[in-house]
Amino acid sequence: KQWYQRRVRGDAESGNCLATCTNSHIVKSVSINRQMNLLLTGTSKSVISIFDVRQPQKSIEEYIGHNGSIKGARFLGNDNFFISIGEDKLLKMWDRRAQKELKQQSFDQPVNSFDLEDEMKVVTVTYGNNVALHDVTTFDLLRTHSLPCVVNSASLHLDQRYFVCGGEDMYVYKVSIETGRI
Repeated sequence: KQWYQRRVRGDAESGNCLATCTNSHIVKSVSINRQMNLLLTGTSKSVISIFDVRQPQKSIEEYIGHNGSIKGARFLGNDNFFISIGEDKLLKMWDRRAQKELKQQSFDQPVNSFDLEDEMKVVTVTYGNNVALHDVTTFDLLRTHSLPCVVNSASLHLDQRYFVCGGEDMYVYKVSIETGRI
């Protein structure tokens, strides 16, 4: 159990451990910022923690606001904001400067996954047999499409005209965002 509660930052070339961050609960999600100095973790006990990897002994910030496990969390652009998704069917945006939740989007089914495209403008969320695309700053729904199976994961294609997804039927789908055509 202790292994799941520790996150180790290592050198990919040498394999040497550079830092160890310890959480008080099982870690379900990990994200590192673009500067690679902050680590964002989400736990099975609804706690989101941020660590400075240069001084990883203790988290520098903690946020509580989901009911149930954190399924994912990602930093946004300048690291002043991050998004999280939980077993409570909620997608949330957090403001680190104010240390509070800014907004939330609820879903009618448990969320399976989310993905944030590289430019950080669109968040792709899977829930049930649906894939939803939301504007990351407003959480406005841009598009939603239903597929013939429960969707476990989806990702926006680089040209942003398609998304790819996979689910319980063991197929990978390429779907037009505009028409929903597979």
